[in-house]
Amino acid sequence: MIEIVIHDYAPDPDIGGNKRGHWGRTSSAIRLARELGFAYALKWKAGLGEGFSLPYDGPLHVAYIVQGRTRMDIDNMAQALKPILDGIQDAGLISDDREVTQLTISRMRSSENILTVKIRRVGLPHLVCASARCEFSTRTFTEFYSHLSREHGERLAAPSVFGETL
Repeated sequence: MIEIVIHDYAPDPDIGGNKRGHWGRTSSAIRLARELGFAYALKWKAGLGEGFSLPYDGPLHVAYIVQGRTRMDIDNMAQALKPILDGIQDAGLISDDREVTQLTISRMRSSENILTVKIRRVGLPHLVCASARCEFSTRTFTEFYSHLSREHGERLAAPSVFGETL
């Protein structure tokens, strides 16, 4: 897992969802946030030991933990924190921010402004058929259920999450 802690930083309202400033102020705030993400990512990367493979690719979960006295809404923070993730991508820690499948933002009141960014790979389960003399395995539920139905005649209800069939 990648964990980057940036002290003395709070999301800038000029790049949040309710921005109403001049484009020049907005663009300089975005550039500053992106450069900050880049610098802290390089600092984190410099402290790596052997056996750590970068860049992270595939499905990713990004968690932002914002501490401070910011009055920004959580949904506006998502837009304000995007340049930080772009800077982390520029530093080569992740291959593409379009691979982010989960985004979590937590806000805590504190007297000190601290932004923590945690990035981890999201692995899909490895599904293996338990029937005798069958060596089928896959990482997708759809293929697994169609295999059971086609090869073994088993009719199972597809799993669901929040009422949606996977």
